[in-house]
Amino acid sequence: MRPIFVLFVIIALLLAPQIYKSVKFQNDLDSKADLAVDKLKADFDRPNEQNGYVHVAGATLPFTEKKLQQLLKNHQQKLQYLFTWQWQGFNKVTASAPGLDRKHHFVNSYLVGFKPFDTEHIWVPLYTLAVRKRYQYDHVQYSSYNEVWQNSRQAFYYTRGDCEDHALILADWLIALGHDARVVVGTYSGQGHAWVILFKDGREYLLEATSKRKQRSFNAYKLAALQTEYQPVYQFNREKFWFNMGNKYTTRYSGDNWKYKSKFVPALVKIY
Repeated sequence: MRPIFVLFVIIALLLAPQIYKSVKFQNDLDSKADLAVDKLKADFDRPNEQNGYVHVAGATLPFTEKKLQQLLKNHQQKLQYLFTWQWQGFNKVTASAPGLDRKHHFVNSYLVGFKPFDTEHIWVPLYTLAVRKRYQYDHVQYSSYNEVWQNSRQAFYYTRGDCEDHALILADWLIALGHDARVVVGTYSGQGHAWVILFKDGREYLLEATSKRKQRSFNAYKLAALQTEYQPVYQFNREKFWFNMGNKYTTRYSGDNWKYKSKFVPALVKIY
């Protein structure tokens, strides 16, 4: 038994620095995330944070938040669902979704420009979500409401949420770190879903925001071209909205099949 014990001690001594480094890194991440949540507690209520208007490509007038609410009065049955819109004769120019206030807002507005903390590692946002946020369906969390979106700030603060809540905070965080990331809405294996597309170094990566695999490596990110179960309908970042005008089974998130439809402008920017 003695040789085995000695071998065990040697292995433990060799692994100790790596284990210590890993534990310290995790503790540092937890501290940064906890600090971000504490700051949110002190500055959480931001009325009208998501108000804004949409410039539709080719249209002469902006599609405003006020007009959105007026149009929704004629679609009461749609208030609990995602809704795509036409404007001045142009179809599928943007989309809206109900938020925690139970009012619809343009989907771009859910990316409020929130960054919990800085990091040099591109995998940290997805890893942090895997550790801190639990998946839960909207109709369970919000008592019979079929669709409720948390904006990116809310999605980091609250520990439960479904696919779009995960995708919104992940995309917004990556954008804040300087990456080209977008939220994609479509279906996965025939069911409604939202995920994130990351454009990096000439490649397209599909990030499953709800993944709980806790992987500490960018190499774990999957090439979008290989993810055939995902069927994208539209995608957006903080400003732009694109609609898939081509094959619904496409695994490409750029190119001629994706048509730029509109630009979202926050309400802080005045309408000219």
